[in-house]
Amino acid sequence: MDISHALRFGEAMRPSLSWRIAEPISLRVGYEWSQVYPRHMFWYWALSQTIEGIADAAATYLAREIGKSSPAAMPIMYFLLKNGVAAGFKALRMNQMNWPFTTVAPLNIYTWNVGVAVHF
Repeated sequence: MDISHALRFGEAMRPSLSWRIAEPISLRVGYEWSQVYPRHMFWYWALSQTIEGIADAAATYLAREIGKSSPAAMPIMYFLLKNGVAAGFKALRMNQMNWPFTTVAPLNIYTWNVGVAVHF
């Protein structure tokens, strides 16, 4: 895929976890999955995003319902469900940029990052 001669459209997901290892210092570990599309096909993209939006709304609703019965579990379930939906749709779009429609594959870029933050 030639991406050097034009403006490209893409999407990314960036889940990360942060642990406070001492009072002012946190360790952060993250992952990023970016997809760069060779062209933008508005109607296919809009319908594909609508399907993902419905799944994302269902995950949010489920996490809130879990939070009503177990408030301590809500942040964990929210993280797992929302990032699971995002990763699932990225995987579905790995070979078809506007899943479920037959379109070309995007450029997939995977990166890991580790960082340290100081809280003032």
